[in-house]
Amino acid sequence: MYSCKVGLHQINISSDVCNLPLYVHKCNDLFIGLEEYIVIICNLPILLAERRMKVSDLIRGTGINKTTLHKLYNDELTRIDFETINRICDFLDIDVGDLLSFKKNSEE
Repeated sequence: MYSCKVGLHQINISSDVCNLPLYVHKCNDLFIGLEEYIVIICNLPILLAERRMKVSDLIRGTGINKTTLHKLYNDELTRIDFETINRICDFLDIDVGDLLSFKKNSEE
């Protein structure tokens, strides 16, 4: 009988913009489900820099909680409300695709 010691492990995936923790199952020395990973990148720091704005300007202009915006700016946010995305896009006059980028990589 084959036994498999399974555990949940954290792997950090780094890109030029962010460092993303990914939780995967490990069976002996093989990672299950690590064939590909998805990274969503927030471009808020770039967008604010282009406009010579600070996070505090965005807080005042949108009414969004400062902790939420600081976490989004620093790539520490794990989920975001549609209303938050809508307010940011409306205030900065951008599309969702300008704020968030989708990147999919395959392990080969």
